Amino acid sequence: MKTAKVYCADCHRKTGAELQLDAGRDNHLAAGVAQQTTDGVRQAYENADWWWHDCAMRALTWLADLQQPFSAFDLTELGVPEPDDHHRWGALFRAAATQNLIRCVGYAPSRRPTAGGSICRVWQGVSDDVDAPR
Repeated sequence: MKTAKVYCADCHRKTGAELQLDAGRDNHLAAGVAQQTTDGVRQAYENADWWWHDCAMRALTWLADLQQPFSAFDLTELGVPEPDDHHRWGALFRAAATQNLIRCVGYAPSRRPTAGGSICRVWQGVSDDVDAPR
């Protein structure tokens, strides 16, 4: 798989007010999460640190554009730091799937060293010319 570092350096220099403005551009994702998921997933998404969320969404979008299978650990390998709460991964992927950016294509043992080989979802970007089921 092709690799690249995710650049979030611009996020490091932003003030809290600027990050709040950036958060507004993801309102369409938040709306999708609110409509199609549980309260816990919605809260995990809405309460995420926006710096982390921006980095994670950039990496997820980049991987989705490759049209190759990937998991949450692939985002970590690209340089996305671990979130303050591991539930944020699920909320991020749920939001992206709700907006038809990615779809689940299967399950595999996690490559994350701390996961002990537990099963995780494998995702793939949704092609613009294919109607993928959610």
